[in-house]
Amino acid sequence: MLGKFNLNNQVAAYYWEPIAPYHRFQLVGEFYYQSAFKKLVGNHGDRGAHLEYLAILIPENTNKFDNQAIRIDIKGMTVGYFNRNDARRFRMRLNTKRLAGQTTTCNAVIEGGQLLYDGNRSNYSVSLAIDRL
Repeated sequence: MLGKFNLNNQVAAYYWEPIAPYHRFQLVGEFYYQSAFKKLVGNHGDRGAHLEYLAILIPENTNKFDNQAIRIDIKGMTVGYFNRNDARRFRMRLNTKRLAGQTTTCNAVIEGGQLLYDGNRSNYSVSLAIDRL
């Protein structure tokens, strides 16, 4: 859906209509953003979280590791990045829709955090409601 959406002081140019099932992309950095995930899901007891959010997909041309990076934010917090290959494929998709370099949004699900037998919790991850790249 085309249009301008204001999300946490960011303007999104496009909303990717949800598809089913959500796809679990091999994102990078999720491990480093576990504290953001914990803030987003709150206390969900011993069972794992399964919560739906709106994700913001942000082309990050000034990223020091990859000038083609696509950052994924939820409620103003970064939760990961597309891996290098998926970022390039996603940018081609943006170009096809004449949205090069623009911020877009899609539905997302955060899962994980269940209590494990050793007393630790599993890591959280995010799945996106967009077609595979």
